Amino acid sequence: MKGMKTIILLIFIMALIAIGADTASAAVNVFINATMPYDILYQGQIISANVTVKNNENFPIRINSVGVHYDWMPENVFSSVDFGGSYVQVESNGVTTPGQLLIQCNENVSTGYHSFYYKVDLNWYNFYTSTWLNETVVQPGTIYVESPMKPQALQDLQFANNTLADARNATFISKRAIANMQNATDRLSDGWSAYNVNDFGRAINDSHDVIGFVRDARIAEKNYRDNSSEVERLVLSVSDKLKSASATGDPDTRSALEEANMYLNQTRQYIDAEDFHSALASVQKADQSADHAINLQFYYTLKVNDTEAAKGKAQSALDKAQASLDNASNMTSTSAQGILRDARFKMEDATLKFSQGDYANATITANVVSTLVDQANEEEASYRMMLARNKIASAGELKSPDAKAMLANASRIYNQSEDDLIASRYPDAIANADSAIKLAGDAAAAEQKWRDENPLNAVPGFEALAVLLALSAIFIINERKG
Repeated sequence: MKGMKTIILLIFIMALIAIGADTASAAVNVFINATMPYDILYQGQIISANVTVKNNENFPIRINSVGVHYDWMPENVFSSVDFGGSYVQVESNGVTTPGQLLIQCNENVSTGYHSFYYKVDLNWYNFYTSTWLNETVVQPGTIYVESPMKPQALQDLQFANNTLADARNATFISKRAIANMQNATDRLSDGWSAYNVNDFGRAINDSHDVIGFVRDARIAEKNYRDNSSEVERLVLSVSDKLKSASATGDPDTRSALEEANMYLNQTRQYIDAEDFHSALASVQKADQSADHAINLQFYYTLKVNDTEAAKGKAQSALDKAQASLDNASNMTSTSAQGILRDARFKMEDATLKFSQGDYANATITANVVSTLVDQANEEEASYRMMLARNKIASAGELKSPDAKAMLANASRIYNQSEDDLIASRYPDAIANADSAIKLAGDAAAAEQKWRDENPLNAVPGFEALAVLLALSAIFIINERKG
C-alpha cells in the first residue's frame, strides 16, 4: 500500500512538471503598438514612432529588444530598440514605453496596404519553476502606404476651391474675366476628378491653373473697369457737348454733330469688343468733332443773334478804356509815351470792331487798351521815381537845418511813392515822386540861401578855425591882466 502511494505521488509530480513544461511553451500574451503621427505612411517618408508594450500576463516580463519589419524591408532586417544586454521590466498587467522606432518608407514602395510585424525578444518569469525563460513574441499588422502628393494635391485643390469661391462673390462684367472664371471652374472640376482617380500630379497642376485663371480674371476685370471708366467718362462728356448744340440751325454745326455721333457709335462697338485702345482713339475723335461743333455753333450764334448783352459788354469795355486814356498822366518818359500811343491805336481798332458788330473782339481789344494805359502809368511812375532818386542823391551833404529837414521829407515822400508803385497806385506814385523832386529842389535852394547868408560857415574847416580864434582871444586877455 505504501508502495502504491509512492507511485501515485511520482505520477502527480510528473503531471505537474508536464503542465509547467506545457505552460512554458505557450506564447507570452503582450500587445505591441507603435504610435505614429498619421495612420498611413507616405512614400519616401521617415518618421519616429513611440513604442508601447502592454503585458497582459500575471507574471513580469523583461524586454530585451523591440523591432518592426515591413514587407518592403530585406528579410531579417528590423527597425528596433535594443537595450544591448540590459532590459526593461514590465510587471504583470503593466505598460511601458521602451523607446522610439525609426520607420522609413522608401520612395519606390507601392501604394496600398502592406504587411508588417513586431518582434519582441523577452524573458518571462515562470512561477512553477521559479526561473526566467526566453521568449520571442511576433505580432502582425497592416498599414496603408500613400503617395506624398495626395495631401499636397488635396491642400492645393482646397486652396484653389476657396480662391475660386471668393472670386465668384465679385461681379465680373469683362468678357475676358468671365471666360477666365469659366476656365478656372472647368479646371477645378478636372482637378477633383484627377484626385479621385489618384492622379495627384494632374490634380496639382489643375489647382495651379485655377489660381492662374482667377488671377488673370481679376486683372482683366480691373483693366476693363479702369479703361472702360475712362472711355465712358469721355463718352458722357462728348454726349453732353452734343446736347448743348443739338438745336442748331447751322448746317456746318449739324455736319460736325453727325461726325461726332459716328465716332461715338464706333467707340461703343470697340468697348463691346474690349478693344480700349481703339475705343479711346475713337472717343477722342468724337470729342474733337463735338468741340468743333460747339465752336461753329458759338460763332453762328454770335452772327445770328448779335445780342444786346454782348454789345453792352463791349460798350462797357470801350467806356472803361476811353476813361483810362482820358485820365492817363502827362507822360514825360519816352517809353511811357510809346505805350500810350499804342493804346490809342488799339482804342481806334476796338472802336472799329464795335462798329462792325464784332463785339467779342471789340471787348478783348478794349481790355488790352486798359492794360496798356496801366503799363504806361507804371512806366511813367518808375521814370518819375528815378528822377526823384537822382534829385535826392544830388543834394549832397547839407549844412542848413531847413534844407536837411526838407530833404528828409523828400526821402519820406519818395518811400511812399515806392509803396504806391508796389500797390499799383500809379497816379499816387507819380504825384509823390513829383513832390519828392520839388522838396529836393527846395532843399537845394534853401541850402544855397543859407550858404550865401553864412559864407564863413560854408567854408570847409571853418568851425575848427573859429575855435582857435576864440582860444587866442582868451589867451591875449589873460596876458594883459597879468
